[in-house]
Amino acid sequence: MAKNTVRLSAVANRARTSLATASLVLNGRGSDLRIAPETSERILRAAKDLGYRCAARAPAAHALKTIGVVFLLEGSRGFHEHFAEFFLDLSCELARRGCLACADRGGRMEDLEKALATGPLRQAGGLVFAALTDVDAPLVQRLDRLGRPYVLVNRRSQPGRPCVTTDNEERGYRQAMKLYRAGHRRIAYFDLMPGGTSQASTERYLGVLRAARESGQAERLLYADCEAYEPDALRRKLRETLRTHPDLTGLVFSSMNLSNVVMRVLEDEDLPVPSRLSIVACDTSRRYLGFEPRVDSVVTPTDRMGREVVTLLLELMASGPEEGRRERIVVVPGEDLPAATYGPPDPVKVRATRRVDRNKPA
Repeated sequence: MAKNTVRLSAVANRARTSLATASLVLNGRGSDLRIAPETSERILRAAKDLGYRCAARAPAAHALKTIGVVFLLEGSRGFHEHFAEFFLDLSCELARRGCLACADRGGRMEDLEKALATGPLRQAGGLVFAALTDVDAPLVQRLDRLGRPYVLVNRRSQPGRPCVTTDNEERGYRQAMKLYRAGHRRIAYFDLMPGGTSQASTERYLGVLRAARESGQAERLLYADCEAYEPDALRRKLRETLRTHPDLTGLVFSSMNLSNVVMRVLEDEDLPVPSRLSIVACDTSRRYLGFEPRVDSVVTPTDRMGREVVTLLLELMASGPEEGRRERIVVVPGEDLPAATYGPPDPVKVRATRRVDRNKPA
């Protein structure tokens, strides 16, 4: 075969386009990526006039797989930091496996369906679905009707669907047991999930409740939820809880991403940590690892979650639609992030708790 002496750059210059656009058109992907017909025609005419010959295309079996990564953010005023970390790690894993990540950030399911029909996601052979709110039955049914393999991320409220999740209940149990083993009797669980309780936060609370029961303190466990995922809401709820329950000695937070607000409120209330009040959290993201003061928490390993998601989705894409309806749950354990924010309870508050116990009717 004669050597191709005409460079791609010459074709792009003659057609007045970029190298990338010329390459896509000459490799047959112009229509897939919605390149204007007149632009494609100019490139093809320039290639013919210059005698440019395309290199042989790779077999279809080795074609680049496109994976759609969907973030459903209905009810959220911003992009969640966990999602940003997860998408970065997921994209790196997809690139390592020879796949292309195509992301879409929509507010509603209708936005996703439109993107799949007319937007860049229409080329995606599989979907990774992450949502701030729980995935209910109607939403799963609409996902099923899309006809593409998908994996849910940290949302397994619907049985029978593939999901990669974290050990939410176990981390809630471990964090609460740190306080009970240190001698605490009255602790509160703060639910900081946006838009009300999510499945992940509920699982963490179940772990805290299990620890309270094993420690014989279930009746003293308090539950507090914030009306919104924002600093002002947390500040109001935290102050209200501390003043209503002066015998509190420990706090367990579903997430520690508002730790700066927590520390500021405790400082204003003259409750230094951990001498007067112990705090731990069940979840945090890597972006907070350098923040001070650091809170004892559990880090979600988004790099490992990315590997598990890609492995599961590629298996589903290769096995057919029936396999995609079978329950496949992969649990990724969290990584402990120790910090000196808990210790023995304040003796003054312990004595107050005992006085309350003695005054209870038998």
